[in-house]
Amino acid sequence: MRRRRDLWLLIGAGLALGGCDVSRRVADAISPDVASLADRCAAITRLAMPAGYLEITQRSSENAGVTALVAHVEGVRSDLPAGAAERDIATECRFTNTTLTEFRWLKGGPPAPPTPPAIGTP
Repeated sequence: MRRRRDLWLLIGAGLALGGCDVSRRVADAISPDVASLADRCAAITRLAMPAGYLEITQRSSENAGVTALVAHVEGVRSDLPAGAAERDIATECRFTNTTLTEFRWLKGGPPAPPTPPAIGTP
């Protein structure tokens, strides 16, 4: 009876250790493609800049609650001369449960679109 119990314990331990190896291999296969939320904000900033000449100099993120995170990205436009006022840019991305819920320019960025005329105005 004792041998049978020991055999089942040995089989259970072997299965448990085998499962750990499988989960580690799966995690290693997935992890390299996962970007941080600050990296995602940097990618969104690059997409939002129409000229495309943007060098990201700093990215960071901080908790804004239990399910919210705010990422900050700073960069330099390389298509403008060194003394240009709009050369430096900064953006902020707010994520809730890893979903982008807000994006805004803090410094620089593309010009705002023109305001449409009011209804009834010639």
